[in-house]
Amino acid sequence: MPLHGSFRARALERAISLKATAGMNDPIKLLQVLLSEGSSTSAREAITILGLSGHRVEICDPSPWCLGRYSRFVRKFHHCPALRDNPYGYLAFVEELLAQRHFDVLLPTHEQGFLFARVAERLRHHAGLALPSFASYRTAHGKAGFSRLLDALGLPQPSTRIVTSESELRAVMYFPAMIKTLGRHRQPRHLAGARRKRTRARGGRSQREPRLRGRGAGAGVRRGHDRKGAIGCFATAN
Repeated sequence: MPLHGSFRARALERAISLKATAGMNDPIKLLQVLLSEGSSTSAREAITILGLSGHRVEICDPSPWCLGRYSRFVRKFHHCPALRDNPYGYLAFVEELLAQRHFDVLLPTHEQGFLFARVAERLRHHAGLALPSFASYRTAHGKAGFSRLLDALGLPQPSTRIVTSESELRAVMYFPAMIKTLGRHRQPRHLAGARRKRTRARGGRSQREPRLRGRGAGAGVRRGHDRKGAIGCFATAN
């Protein structure tokens, strides 16, 4: 049966191709890889690609029932503190794991990369780590900052407006719309730039209020088409 179409099939074809040419060219170096988490589908895809290529994969995750743990390619599971609840404990766990066991690569697949970028020099003593600088990571992590970066690079994006007051928001917004305010996602406090959300009731309805601090603070609005072609509006704050 021909292999085509699915992600798994393409990954398998690539792995077979690499193995077939290994004898004719330089042999493939099999790596010991530690994944920063095993709960996401991104981690699961990375595990499949690495495993099909023959690399040895281990994962750490706060959930003993994480998706990646049940892959046949995972050699070992490490139960670690949760990054969101205990970022210092999570980092200490990873550093100790890297010091005690040999890993060629530390591969962050989600927000763990934000933390690792902050302490990259400490981690690179133990394993390979391919990450941008913390400043670059932070720029791309915030929706408003990322929107500004796309504008600066001349790259396409949905129409976006960044506003600093309710009156500005009302003036530029039309429906259908999505609005995202500052501090939508919780971040470890030590990462810097994380801001707490304040919630207060107005007219019997709960409403989130961003703290408009620093340069460019405010809310942004994006309008455009999602992948299915439906019109949508996305608002951010930074």
